[in-house]
Amino acid sequence: MRGERVSGSLCRWDSDENLLLNPSNQNILIPDLPRFLMALQGGNAVPSSDVQRKLTAILCTDVVGYSRLMGDDPEGTLQTLTEYRAVFSDKIQGYKGRVVNAPGDSLLADFGSVLEAVSCAVDIQRELAERNQDRTDERRMDFRIGINLGDVLVKDGDIYGDGVNVASRLESLAEPGGICISGSVHEQVRKRLPLHFGDLGEQQVKNIAEPVRAYLVLTKPGDAAHRVAQAKQQTAKKGSALPERPSIAVLPFDNLSADPNQAFFADGLVEDILTSLSAVSSMTVIARNSTFAYKGKAVDVRQVAKDLGVRYVVEGSVRQGGNRLRITAQLIDSSDGSHLWAEKYDRVVEDIFDIQDEITKEIVTALRVNLSDSEQALLLNRGTNNVQAWNHCVQAMEHCNKWTPADHAKARELAEQATNLDPDYALAWALLANIHWWGARGAFDEDAESGLARAAELTAKAIALDETNPLALAMSMLLQLPLGNFDESLAAGKRLISLYPGSADLRAWYALALVQCGQRQEGLAMVKDAMRLNPRHPTWYQVLLAGALDFSGHPEEALEALEGPLAQQPDFFAAVVFRTGILAREGREKEAKEAMTDLRRINPNFRLAHVQGYFMSRDQEYVAAFSEALRKAGLPE
Repeated sequence: MRGERVSGSLCRWDSDENLLLNPSNQNILIPDLPRFLMALQGGNAVPSSDVQRKLTAILCTDVVGYSRLMGDDPEGTLQTLTEYRAVFSDKIQGYKGRVVNAPGDSLLADFGSVLEAVSCAVDIQRELAERNQDRTDERRMDFRIGINLGDVLVKDGDIYGDGVNVASRLESLAEPGGICISGSVHEQVRKRLPLHFGDLGEQQVKNIAEPVRAYLVLTKPGDAAHRVAQAKQQTAKKGSALPERPSIAVLPFDNLSADPNQAFFADGLVEDILTSLSAVSSMTVIARNSTFAYKGKAVDVRQVAKDLGVRYVVEGSVRQGGNRLRITAQLIDSSDGSHLWAEKYDRVVEDIFDIQDEITKEIVTALRVNLSDSEQALLLNRGTNNVQAWNHCVQAMEHCNKWTPADHAKARELAEQATNLDPDYALAWALLANIHWWGARGAFDEDAESGLARAAELTAKAIALDETNPLALAMSMLLQLPLGNFDESLAAGKRLISLYPGSADLRAWYALALVQCGQRQEGLAMVKDAMRLNPRHPTWYQVLLAGALDFSGHPEEALEALEGPLAQQPDFFAAVVFRTGILAREGREKEAKEAMTDLRRINPNFRLAHVQGYFMSRDQEYVAAFSEALRKAGLPE
């Protein structure tokens, strides 16, 4: 806040609220800050000689979780802040910028060059990440940085105006340790700096009339400026309002067992609770990948709720010793920090499924959610009583999400073991079907035709065991595509979403079906909706987005969407296939041949014969053009 005298009274400007606060604590709304500053010079509509305008690159930053850090260790936090502030000052000076002011844990700087501003921010985040490596998670100090290019008013060395306010709003959209830039900055640097960018789309930010186009700066693997583990990004609309209904995030439960390898047990517990809650149509449930970004970290529940756009947060812990379990769980209202419900369970391991049911029912009851008969049935549909089979499925899913041939093989092994342990476990059969389906599409299994046939057989078995299993229903939708049954696929997708309206992953799968069935704009909207429900979505969402964009005639945007996944997982096969084909089709021959080298290295079994099955699309003209592009890039018959 800054002080200015108006009619003899010292007033303070609150840039967060666009309010002028006078000594009597009466708030005066200032809708036009530049005009207000002009008035300070004597009430004239034209600024006097000591108020100037200029176009500048504005950098805003502050500390993530600063209040918590100060509460835990004020002296240590102040010492670290002083040390890190010196890094900011040195870097900003080195990149020909200027520190405008630095109140509290915040800092405002401006630069004559946008390139210098972004380069400086990347350099700062890289050095601070290196310094944080020597600190525990509880004591690390992360900064968010926002950068905007805008017109500002300059008075007595300070800067004012919407250009500053936009930079501040962009900073709040950045990840801890990350950088968020405006569209005007992106336009200047996207082809001039060796960086990757994640498009957040247009953001409606506080006290700014027009939406702001925002991009996250994503760095290459190994760079520390934006921690890749947290940058699974990111077209998520963080500024989008969630529906006016109970919204909840279930954080990963802490593993308090002596064996750290038991963490998957706690993860599986949370996964099943989320799956059950996603069947409740009157709730918004944030998906697993978004909440698991906080795994192993000391978190401020209110900040988590703010980051994810929810009101309610569930947290807990699991301790396993021998055949005994101790599970704690609590439901917190982030608006005031109150505990709506808390419970401790001391049971045997075999009771894990009963505990899941009880936790889920307690959450729904505490939030006063009314369930339909079908929702009540889905809520308690556990699928198996065999803990070992359940464990194998949990681990198989982890491998599935890594999208490499080696992980594909491991996932298949685990899923097969689960079906052997419990032949009546629908999820295990559906998961095995999904693994065969992806193996056939990506040529991870050499015989694509038999792979798809096996996937169809396993899906039928899963549905016979449980006609409401979400993964089995998703597979029944996807398996219609290679058969050319596009209308049937869409009908299955509609039923899937009606049963599990809160599942981000199922919406993403449905988006794939919509695009392949020719409903491109609907598919594009659906994948973005999935991203809203899952702000820190897995990389495969981004690949689906890229596909929808390319099918819709936006190849350059598709290539940009692929930058994030490939920065995080260079061997992500589906992303490499898309990138190679788009580059070749758009005439970027040198880049396409380099990409083809990666494609052939990752999966030497992939051939032109697989492309038709890979896309399974109603748009055969698109598939033919893509196949020809891959052939020219060097993909063998």
